[in-house]
Amino acid sequence: MPKFLILSLLIYLCCVLHTQAQDTHFSVHCKLAYQALLDLDFEELELQLANEIKQNPENLFVPYLRHYGLFVKYYVQPGSIKFETLSARLEKNKSLIQQNNTANGYWRDYFNAETQLQEALIQLNEQNYLSGFFQLRSAYLFSKEVVDRAIIAHPAEKTLAICEAIFSAAPSQYQWILMLLSIDADLPKAEEKLRRLAQNPLFYFRKECNMLSAALELHLGGNAEKAYALLKDEQNSQPPLFYTYLLANSANYAGQNDTALALLKNISFEEYQRFPMLFLLRGKLYLQKLDSAAELWLRYFLDYNKGENFVKSALHYLSWNALIHNNLKDFGSYQQAVLNRGAESNETDRAAQKAALEAVIPDVELLKARLLFDGGYYQQALDILKPENKNISTEKQYRLGRIYHALEHTETALFYYEKVIAASKKEGSYLPANSAYLTGKIFLEKKDYDRAKIYFEKVFEYEDHAYKLSLDHKAKNALRQLKQVNRE
Repeated sequence: MPKFLILSLLIYLCCVLHTQAQDTHFSVHCKLAYQALLDLDFEELELQLANEIKQNPENLFVPYLRHYGLFVKYYVQPGSIKFETLSARLEKNKSLIQQNNTANGYWRDYFNAETQLQEALIQLNEQNYLSGFFQLRSAYLFSKEVVDRAIIAHPAEKTLAICEAIFSAAPSQYQWILMLLSIDADLPKAEEKLRRLAQNPLFYFRKECNMLSAALELHLGGNAEKAYALLKDEQNSQPPLFYTYLLANSANYAGQNDTALALLKNISFEEYQRFPMLFLLRGKLYLQKLDSAAELWLRYFLDYNKGENFVKSALHYLSWNALIHNNLKDFGSYQQAVLNRGAESNETDRAAQKAALEAVIPDVELLKARLLFDGGYYQQALDILKPENKNISTEKQYRLGRIYHALEHTETALFYYEKVIAASKKEGSYLPANSAYLTGKIFLEKKDYDRAKIYFEKVFEYEDHAYKLSLDHKAKNALRQLKQVNRE
């Protein structure tokens, strides 16, 4: 047996013996509770933790998994817990961890780091950005201190990686926090840490690390194909519910609409109720096939979702569904509902609100092509949009650029992207900003780094569009990638 395997085995045995002697260990009931958490089965989570308390009331995995469960439930079942109640319950569990000075410090430090991170993310989601970033700063500093002083691999490195990934996406007005802490937040490095942790036999959260890495790649890295590949490699016969959602969502963004739908069709209706975002995703997937079944699933989302997030998006999708099926009356009703319901707490909701305020009826053929493109049905989208004359709208030029890009006709795509950039103003629309970003990506693939840099920097020039935060972040990551290439 190789020496490093013998050493790993000795470290593992030492950790297990030590944590069991101190009552805090990943017991059978804790393992079942953790599996229930990934499956978003909060009743089963509480049942298994209650069983653990009967056998080992001092196990700090119990308050930690309860804290984690509340955090996850806050996201997947918004509105199910009042914020004041949530805060009090989170504080109770965190205090049980922090006040226990007899438990094994190895796990207690990890739980302290994780609970700080979870509460920071809740504050950020509540749009309490200043307090949220300061809490994130505390989680970062604490987890970094723990990892730096550890003599063996420490689970708090997972917390540190997530902190660094989130800091890498910090809006420009909060960049001073990074400068103050001398944080060189780098998404690829954070993902590398997670992938390394996923290979470590000491830790119980290896699958979770792969899920987190894929989620970061999808939502911060903008690489749906890579996210899907990471998750697909880990797929098993009975994946947890949240894993299936991530896999289907990655397939959706990767233009594999039918694959995503097939995954969601294997989920029971009771599981959809546990996680209403599944209703929204399935409705969106049907919409991208121009299938009228979208209305049923989008309505399910509005019925079962108790929170404010993505309500405007769902109503916006319903208005599109009505329009492509020639129902102007319902289109108008849903657009009015966008103005009166939900919150503008994410980019898709803000885009829905902006479109409703503009009160412009979209060109039906352009809308159909856009939806088909998003579903990965590129040739069908192109068949709708093939230009008949030279005087075509800026949006049609943009859609043609996207389709030809997806079909790998990059020179034609560049032609249309350039048209969009030349014709568009600096404010109001995301079309020129994304055209500039995608042009930069084409030149990056061509290894024309100077021209790639020009277009990535151009992204920041466009203001007041719905996707500014995410597009600026993608451009910033691309410029970081260019610096790395130049160093090499």
